[in-house]
Amino acid sequence: CPAVFSQDDVEGSGAPGDDDPAAADCECSDITLSDGNSGKNIGDCLTTFGGKFWCYVSSISLCSDKIKSPRASGLFYSFQACLAKKEPRPSLYGVRKQHDF
Repeated sequence: CPAVFSQDDVEGSGAPGDDDPAAADCECSDITLSDGNSGKNIGDCLTTFGGKFWCYVSSISLCSDKIKSPRASGLFYSFQACLAKKEPRPSLYGVRKQHDF
């Protein structure tokens, strides 16, 4: 399945710890991939791994838990970045709630 990439970073989280420069530099990138096994979009805090939500982060991210992704060269992921994200978590079925703006 083709991967969908977008390099736009999510703006500051406004979450506790934003005064810490390292926390401010630990943000999700707006990158999702289509998982060929499940057919679901993954990344951007849409799914869990080991019971924790995760997202792709920049290669220069200062997330203390940044891990090189085995899915694609040059991608990294973090659980910590999802903790600071402003948007609501997806439902148990992996579908984000719709918002009227």
